[in-house]
Amino acid sequence: MLSITSLEGHNESIGLRIIEITSIPSIKIQSDKYSDSQAMAVGYKKEMANLLTQIYQQMPPNNIALELLWTTQEVTNQPYKASIRLFLLLRVVGNNNSSIEKNVNAVLQTCKITLNLLKYEYNDCISYDEFAPIAKSIDEQSICAIVKKERVEESLQVSTFDQISISETDLSKVVNTLINYPNCAISFQLIPVTYSQQEKQVVDKMTFQLDNLNPHCSPTPKK
Repeated sequence: MLSITSLEGHNESIGLRIIEITSIPSIKIQSDKYSDSQAMAVGYKKEMANLLTQIYQQMPPNNIALELLWTTQEVTNQPYKASIRLFLLLRVVGNNNSSIEKNVNAVLQTCKITLNLLKYEYNDCISYDEFAPIAKSIDEQSICAIVKKERVEESLQVSTFDQISISETDLSKVVNTLINYPNCAISFQLIPVTYSQQEKQVVDKMTFQLDNLNPHCSPTPKK
């Protein structure tokens, strides 16, 4: 269910749609497609990367954010201390409610296509009123954020940014940790960005200069 909230002090509003992932597929139901769990993990990472690429291509840059949110709640009479709920939050910023609703629905459909393809089970009818108590139950006394930082490589005079190393490790370690800590959360913010017009001009200028220095080596700027 769509929730739209006006941003105080801005002539904009933000639309929110919430999907709860209720079941994660196992290798057993995908055995006809993947030979083993490692091949399945590689395939799923590729499909999720494709999802972000599709959303980036269909949406105005800097106006959308996806959040993968793991939350825990206390349980009793269980060998573990907390149960885990996994949410995918879709946020779109816009100037009018009709465009926000249109863009949120477009992103929602793209996400659902990928989730269906990968055989996830989910509930896309979570309202903000249902989700708010879950978010408010998260203990905010200790918060740690890992933020991607941009910088200039002095030797090459090019813009670069921090990257998390590619790994074949799955998220089982995250799960095994979270089940011991009630009322906590891990959030992955996925925000596509693009160069501003001024940044594009600077990149084009520097690319031209590098081309003149070494015509056989032309870097491809990325962000």
